[in-house]
Amino acid sequence: MYREMVTMGKPYPEYTVYKDAIRLTLYSATDDENFVRFIAETQDKRIKSFSLSELMILRYLYDNKDISLSKASELTQLPISEVKSSLRVLENEDFIELSGRVYMFTSIVYEKLKSGIKYVQDKSVTYLKAKDLILEYLSTHESINNETIRRLCRCTDKQAGYYTRKMTHDNILEQVGKNKGAKYILK
Repeated sequence: MYREMVTMGKPYPEYTVYKDAIRLTLYSATDDENFVRFIAETQDKRIKSFSLSELMILRYLYDNKDISLSKASELTQLPISEVKSSLRVLENEDFIELSGRVYMFTSIVYEKLKSGIKYVQDKSVTYLKAKDLILEYLSTHESINNETIRRLCRCTDKQAGYYTRKMTHDNILEQVGKNKGAKYILK
Protein backbone atom coordinates (compact mmCIF):
# COMPACT_ATOMS: atom_id res chain seq x y z
CA MET A 1 0.00 0.00 0.00
CA TYR A 2 2.79 2.43 0.92
CA ARG A 3 4.61 1.65 -2.33
CA GLU A 4 1.53 2.34 -4.43
CA MET A 5 0.71 5.57 -2.60
CA VAL A 6 4.25 6.93 -2.99
CA THR A 7 4.51 5.80 -6.62
CA MET A 8 1.27 7.63 -7.42
CA GLY A 9 2.52 10.79 -5.70
CA LYS A 10 -0.04 10.61 -2.93
CA PRO A 11 0.55 11.33 0.76
CA TYR A 12 1.42 8.37 2.96
CA PRO A 13 -1.51 6.41 4.39
CA GLU A 14 -2.40 7.42 7.93
CA TYR A 15 -3.13 4.86 10.62
CA THR A 16 -4.97 5.64 13.82
CA VAL A 17 -4.96 2.89 16.43
CA TYR A 18 -7.83 2.68 18.90
CA LYS A 19 -8.36 0.28 21.76
CA ASP A 20 -10.46 -2.10 19.65
CA ALA A 21 -10.00 -0.85 16.07
CA ILE A 22 -7.67 0.70 13.52
CA ARG A 23 -8.62 3.48 11.13
CA LEU A 24 -6.81 3.77 7.81
CA THR A 25 -6.98 6.98 5.77
CA LEU A 26 -5.93 6.96 2.11
CA TYR A 27 -5.75 10.31 0.36
CA SER A 28 -6.76 10.52 -3.28
CA ALA A 29 -5.10 13.83 -4.15
CA THR A 30 -1.82 13.70 -6.07
CA ASP A 31 0.85 15.87 -4.44
CA ASP A 32 3.01 16.45 -7.49
CA GLU A 33 2.78 15.15 -11.03
CA ASN A 34 6.51 15.76 -11.70
CA PHE A 35 7.42 13.24 -9.01
CA VAL A 36 4.92 10.68 -10.34
CA ARG A 37 6.24 11.12 -13.89
CA PHE A 38 9.84 10.82 -12.70
CA ILE A 39 9.15 7.57 -10.81
CA ALA A 40 7.16 6.04 -13.69
CA GLU A 41 9.72 6.96 -16.37
CA THR A 42 12.67 5.88 -14.23
CA GLN A 43 11.14 2.50 -13.34
CA ASP A 44 10.41 1.87 -17.03
CA LYS A 45 14.03 2.66 -17.98
CA ARG A 46 15.54 0.69 -15.13
CA ILE A 47 13.29 -2.32 -15.83
CA LYS A 48 12.66 -2.85 -12.15
CA SER A 49 10.62 -1.14 -9.51
CA PHE A 50 12.09 0.87 -6.69
CA SER A 51 12.00 -0.85 -3.31
CA LEU A 52 9.72 0.70 -0.74
CA SER A 53 12.68 2.14 1.18
CA GLU A 54 14.13 3.65 -2.03
CA LEU A 55 10.77 5.24 -2.84
CA MET A 56 10.41 6.62 0.68
CA ILE A 57 13.91 8.13 0.53
CA LEU A 58 13.27 9.67 -2.91
CA ARG A 59 9.95 11.09 -1.74
CA TYR A 60 11.55 12.54 1.38
CA LEU A 61 14.25 14.15 -0.73
CA TYR A 62 11.61 15.56 -3.04
CA ASP A 63 9.89 17.23 -0.08
CA ASN A 64 13.14 18.20 1.68
CA LYS A 65 16.57 19.06 0.30
CA ASP A 66 18.60 16.35 2.04
CA ILE A 67 18.44 13.28 4.26
CA SER A 68 20.88 11.86 6.79
CA LEU A 69 21.52 8.17 7.34
CA SER A 70 19.77 8.26 10.72
CA LYS A 71 16.75 10.10 9.28
CA ALA A 72 16.53 7.55 6.44
CA SER A 73 16.60 4.74 9.01
CA GLU A 74 13.89 6.43 11.07
CA LEU A 75 11.76 7.12 7.98
CA THR A 76 11.95 3.61 6.54
CA GLN A 77 11.94 1.89 9.95
CA LEU A 78 14.87 -0.25 8.82
CA PRO A 79 18.24 -0.94 10.45
CA ILE A 80 21.16 1.25 9.37
CA SER A 81 22.75 -1.63 7.40
CA GLU A 82 19.65 -2.06 5.21
CA VAL A 83 19.24 1.69 4.74
CA LYS A 84 22.90 1.94 3.66
CA SER A 85 22.15 -0.68 1.02
CA SER A 86 19.19 1.32 -0.33
CA LEU A 87 21.21 4.53 -0.32
CA ARG A 88 24.08 2.77 -2.10
CA VAL A 89 21.71 1.56 -4.85
CA LEU A 90 20.34 5.08 -5.35
CA GLU A 91 23.86 6.52 -5.30
CA ASN A 92 25.23 3.96 -7.79
CA GLU A 93 22.39 4.73 -10.18
CA ASP A 94 23.10 8.50 -9.93
CA PHE A 95 19.84 9.47 -8.24
CA ILE A 96 21.49 10.79 -5.08
CA GLU A 97 24.94 11.98 -3.98
CA LEU A 98 26.64 12.39 -0.64
CA SER A 99 27.15 16.00 0.35
CA GLY A 100 29.01 16.12 3.65
CA ARG A 101 27.06 13.78 5.90
CA VAL A 102 23.74 14.03 4.08
CA TYR A 103 22.40 12.76 0.80
CA MET A 104 20.73 14.95 -1.79
CA PHE A 105 19.49 14.56 -5.36
CA THR A 106 22.09 14.69 -8.13
CA SER A 107 21.97 17.53 -10.64
CA ILE A 108 20.38 15.14 -13.18
CA VAL A 109 17.46 14.41 -10.86
CA TYR A 110 17.10 18.09 -9.92
CA GLU A 111 16.76 18.90 -13.63
CA LYS A 112 13.97 16.33 -14.00
CA LEU A 113 12.12 17.17 -10.80
CA LYS A 114 12.82 20.74 -9.87
CA SER A 115 15.47 22.85 -11.49
CA GLY A 116 19.21 23.14 -11.93
CA ILE A 117 19.00 26.44 -10.07
CA LYS A 118 17.73 24.67 -6.95
CA TYR A 119 20.61 22.17 -7.16
CA VAL A 120 23.18 24.96 -7.38
CA GLN A 121 21.53 26.76 -4.46
CA ASP A 122 21.63 23.64 -2.28
CA LYS A 123 25.26 22.90 -3.18
CA SER A 124 26.16 26.54 -2.54
CA VAL A 125 24.66 26.41 0.95
CA THR A 126 26.86 23.37 1.72
CA TYR A 127 29.95 25.24 0.46
CA LEU A 128 29.07 28.37 2.46
CA LYS A 129 28.74 26.36 5.67
CA ALA A 130 32.10 24.68 5.05
CA LYS A 131 33.71 28.03 4.22
CA ASP A 132 32.46 29.51 7.51
CA LEU A 133 33.82 26.55 9.48
CA ILE A 134 37.20 26.76 7.76
CA LEU A 135 37.45 30.52 8.35
CA GLU A 136 36.44 30.11 11.99
CA TYR A 137 39.13 27.44 12.43
CA LEU A 138 41.76 29.66 10.78
CA SER A 139 40.87 32.52 13.12
CA THR A 140 42.59 30.57 15.92
CA HIS A 141 45.08 28.42 13.94
CA GLU A 142 47.86 29.31 11.50
CA SER A 143 46.92 26.77 8.85
CA ILE A 144 44.54 23.96 7.95
CA ASN A 145 45.00 20.78 5.95
CA ASN A 146 42.68 18.48 4.02
CA GLU A 147 42.34 15.98 6.86
CA THR A 148 41.29 18.69 9.32
CA ILE A 149 38.76 20.05 6.80
CA ARG A 150 37.26 16.55 6.39
CA ARG A 151 36.83 16.18 10.15
CA LEU A 152 35.65 19.75 10.66
CA CYS A 153 33.11 19.78 7.82
CA ARG A 154 32.25 16.08 8.02
CA CYS A 155 32.91 15.67 4.33
CA THR A 156 34.75 13.43 1.91
CA ASP A 157 38.28 13.95 0.61
CA LYS A 158 36.85 15.03 -2.75
CA GLN A 159 34.59 17.63 -1.12
CA ALA A 160 37.43 19.00 1.02
CA GLY A 161 39.50 19.36 -2.15
CA TYR A 162 36.65 21.23 -3.82
CA TYR A 163 36.35 23.64 -0.86
CA THR A 164 40.08 24.42 -0.83
CA ARG A 165 40.25 24.87 -4.61
CA LYS A 166 37.25 27.21 -4.56
CA MET A 167 38.56 29.21 -1.61
CA THR A 168 42.00 29.43 -3.25
CA HIS A 169 40.42 30.53 -6.54
CA ASP A 170 38.39 33.17 -4.65
CA ASN A 171 41.63 34.52 -3.06
CA ILE A 172 40.58 33.53 0.45
CA LEU A 173 43.19 30.82 1.00
CA GLU A 174 46.74 30.29 -0.18
CA GLN A 175 48.21 26.81 -0.59
CA VAL A 176 51.57 26.13 1.06
CA GLY A 177 53.25 22.86 0.07
CA LYS A 178 52.06 20.17 -2.30
CA ASN A 179 50.15 16.89 -2.35
CA LYS A 180 49.57 15.32 1.06
CA GLY A 181 51.76 17.91 2.77
CA ALA A 182 49.68 20.81 1.49
CA LYS A 183 48.39 23.27 4.05
CA TYR A 184 46.22 26.32 3.57
CA ILE A 185 46.62 29.71 5.16
CA LEU A 186 44.55 32.88 4.95
CA LYS A 187 45.60 35.05 2.04
